[in-house]
Amino acid sequence: MGFGLLFIAHLTLFFCRGVDIFPDIFGYLLILFAVSKLRPYAPRRFGIAVYLLCAALPISALNDGLGIYLALSGAAPTVFKTVVSALSAAVMLAVYVFIILGIIYIARDISNYMVERRALRSLIYTALFAVMSVISMLSSLMPRDAAVAFNSMYILYGIFWAIAIAVLIYSCYMRICAPGDEDMPEENRSPIDRALDRIVKNRQEKDDDDKKREGEP
Repeated sequence: MGFGLLFIAHLTLFFCRGVDIFPDIFGYLLILFAVSKLRPYAPRRFGIAVYLLCAALPISALNDGLGIYLALSGAAPTVFKTVVSALSAAVMLAVYVFIILGIIYIARDISNYMVERRALRSLIYTALFAVMSVISMLSSLMPRDAAVAFNSMYILYGIFWAIAIAVLIYSCYMRICAPGDEDMPEENRSPIDRALDRIVKNRQEKDDDDKKREGEP
C-alpha cells in the first residue's frame, strides 16, 4: 500500500536540530514515492501532500546546499539561510499534516478507530511541534538561559514527535491493508494478530462442532 516505504522515509527525514542523519532531499524523495502509492486511497489529502513534496524538493536541496557551504566555509548562518530553513521546516510539517489527514480518512473509511485516534493525537502533536519550531527560530530574541532551556526542551519534544509519527505509520502498516489483501499470508502478520486469529478460528470450529452434535439424532 505504501505505509512500509513511508515508515522508512520518515526515519530518513528525522530532522531534530543537530541530529540530521540523511540529507532531507533523500527523505523527501522516499516520502514522495510512498505518498504517490497511497494517493488513490485518499486522493485529495495525499494529493495535496504530493504537491507540497514537489515544492519541498528544491527548497530542501537549497537548504542542504547552503548548510554544506556554510559548514565548509566556516561562515556564520545568514538571514537567507534562516529563511530557507524556516520555509523548509514549514513545508515539511504541512506535508505531515496532510499525510495524517489522509490516514484519518482511510481509518474512518475502514472503521479502524484505534488508528484514527492515534492519528488525531499525532495531529495535535504536530501542531504543537510547529508552534515550538517557530518559537525556537525566534529564540535569539530570548535571554540566553531561557533560549538554551527552551531549545533543549524543543529537541526532546522533536524526538518524541518523530517517534510518535513513526509509531502511527507503523500501526498503519500493520493494521491497514489494500483492498484484496485482507487474506494476507500469516507470516506477514504480527504475533499477536496470529494468536488472536487462531483463538477466533478455534472458537468458531468448536461452535460449529457443537451445532453439528446438537443436530444429530
